[in-house]
Amino acid sequence: QVWVSRAIIGKKDTLIKEYPSVDERVYIKYGDNSIYDDDFKTDAQGNFKFTGLTKGDYILNTYSYCDTCSTKIDLKEQKIHLSSHKAKVVAPTFNIKTKNK
Repeated sequence: QVWVSRAIIGKKDTLIKEYPSVDERVYIKYGDNSIYDDDFKTDAQGNFKFTGLTKGDYILNTYSYCDTCSTKIDLKEQKIHLSSHKAKVVAPTFNIKTKNK
């Protein structure tokens, strides 16, 4: 199972630059769990992988900078379903925003 993550740098909705989000944490929740069960840091290409998963439903989470949110953090979430323990799923790209420096 492999998923890809990318970061976006921009002001509000204006894209300035898009690049792989390196060294970002992606979290996974099994079934209906309310807290995450495992996490993985993205590699130099923004890829991450969770292995050894069984058939079922999962939720992937990561965090994005939000300049209009009171907490300055926006939770990004994707739901996935594995049809078998041997299934490989490529989830849609996580687009996260990083704070301009």
